[in-house]
Amino acid sequence: MTNAPDHIENEPRQPAAGGREPLPDARRIAVVLHADVVGYTRLVADGEAAALAKLEERRAVLRFSAARCNGSVVDMTGDGALIRFASAAEAVSFAVDAQDEIARLNEGLGDGSMAFRMGIASGDVVERDGALAGECVNIAARLQALAKPGGFCVSRQIYEQVAGKMALRFRDLGPVSLKNVAVPIQAFAVSRDDGRRQLPVPAAARPARRLRQAAAVAAALCLTAAALWLVGGFRSTGIAPPPLPSLRERDGPFDPTRLPFLLEPGRGEAAEAFRRAAAPKALAIDAQGRLHSTDRAASERAAVDAALSRCRAAAGANCLLLAIDDTFAVRLPRSHRALGVWDHRADLDLTPSIREHVGAALQAGVAAFALAKGDGAVGFAAGSQGEGELVARAVEACTRQGNGCRPYALGPFVIEPR
Repeated sequence: MTNAPDHIENEPRQPAAGGREPLPDARRIAVVLHADVVGYTRLVADGEAAALAKLEERRAVLRFSAARCNGSVVDMTGDGALIRFASAAEAVSFAVDAQDEIARLNEGLGDGSMAFRMGIASGDVVERDGALAGECVNIAARLQALAKPGGFCVSRQIYEQVAGKMALRFRDLGPVSLKNVAVPIQAFAVSRDDGRRQLPVPAAARPARRLRQAAAVAAALCLTAAALWLVGGFRSTGIAPPPLPSLRERDGPFDPTRLPFLLEPGRGEAAEAFRRAAAPKALAIDAQGRLHSTDRAASERAAVDAALSRCRAAAGANCLLLAIDDTFAVRLPRSHRALGVWDHRADLDLTPSIREHVGAALQAGVAAFALAKGDGAVGFAAGSQGEGELVARAVEACTRQGNGCRPYALGPFVIEPR
């Protein structure tokens, strides 16, 4: 998956100079992050099934944060991960965001906690068959080994690009000799600089302290996360879904009149029955607009799992988590009227590039994107702007290719002007 640009247009792929296909090995500058579990062998020895479950849950966090921060997961085998970014700011924001969420998962687990170390470096890499090679990759892995559990280290190049721009403290470790690296590398250990309380760490990791999210920075540099949960995107790969959306991320009381298509024949009764049902409960909708719900579950998470499992079993496709208890769990369009759920996989107007970026945004729970369509033209825009600006940028991108462009989708919904 490539890094999502600010906007995408349906442009045909241009051949290389002379009409020849480009060489298979592409050399380029990249920012690389390497992550690895602390003490994984001990955790497996203490209980293999529990360790694997925790690892899958934390892998989901890494994928979720990577997509929010425009990262591309290159490799996630064993107990490590390799993720590529286009900028140092995005990589550092990812590290803060992911370590914060992993720390939250570890609260109360004591010696059973599963922490990560991370290292970030930038430089020349070679891409071959989807894999990355080069000294930059090795440096990131060696820097990871220098980090404290729950923290991360960066190279001098990364430090120079982000120092003074984030609420972080950088401790100069001096020039360090790294295995298989010809010259010493100046490394910096990163910690928070906002005075917040520290979260608990495993006993094996003490006295190291855990890193948490710089909320203002991550909000500015990563796309805003909404409460989308695509069961096919996570369950089909064996990856645990991301954490449930918090109450502040939900979008008001469940009211079917806010989504008029829920009141259509065949849905109205189901929507009303869900509204009256006892909590904990959850409501999911498939691409055909059919509703699937559960109520009186043991917990919110159990309700969500059950509703999405029923939806997928009936529809055989990705499903959208629509409501939890008495609140909407997805950001609803405000500037436009939602006509129904948009199934981007079945939309034949999309190029593979746009379909990939839309799918990544949906899988990560990112609702801040818009799509416009015209006569043989499609425009896509994503970002942290308001709905009106996103829609305008999507229409503008579409208009550069053809005529008759109009807003078509906002987040996971097909839309029309109010």
